[in-house]
Amino acid sequence: MRFEKINEFVMKVEITEIDLIERNIAIQDLAYGKTNITNLFNEMLVEGFHKCDFKVDNYDLLVEVTPMSENTLEVIISKVTGEEESVKLKKDIIKSIESKRKEMRNKRGEREDIKKADLCERQEILMIKIENIDNLCNSTIRAVKYFNGKSKLYKYEDDYYLSLDLNSNKIKVDKEKIFNIFNEFGSLEGSIKIKENFFEEHGKIVIKKDAIKKLSKI
Repeated sequence: MRFEKINEFVMKVEITEIDLIERNIAIQDLAYGKTNITNLFNEMLVEGFHKCDFKVDNYDLLVEVTPMSENTLEVIISKVTGEEESVKLKKDIIKSIESKRKEMRNKRGEREDIKKADLCERQEILMIKIENIDNLCNSTIRAVKYFNGKSKLYKYEDDYYLSLDLNSNKIKVDKEKIFNIFNEFGSLEGSIKIKENFFEEHGKIVIKKDAIKKLSKI
């Protein structure tokens, strides 16, 4: 947890998902006065006093929770007067948190889709890391009908690396189709030229030519 004293009446605390997991707390628990939640806020008050000299004294407290990111919450602790509740964690705040987390997951998914499409557009040489021979063969069986260009197979340590020259493909098909097939069985590697040079020096060339065609017949 990170603490920041805004002024004599307000303190901000950043809580990560790891902080909650370590204390066996779920997001939904924040809506209810469970013992572990009470312990968490008592812990925040004690640490706030020691780390940033935030003194509670005899004030009532207002506690508001808002999401900063998918895995981080911001807790604002304010000293208040009047008839406001000492600790106010409304269910609508929790709904807001969950809604925000869902929204951020959706946005992250959209960014991944954009990144994937951009990679498909830019890549001339596609390098795929595949962990085992079964996935390797299954991927090439599906891909061979869409790709008949130059391909090589490397092995480094316990993993296989399949290199495809997309520009050499004589079958008219969207690059994304090929990308999606191999993305189901492995992961895209970056910096292709560096990777090929590395594997040729430190790894093993298993199939130097027509790797997809040959693997699909195994």
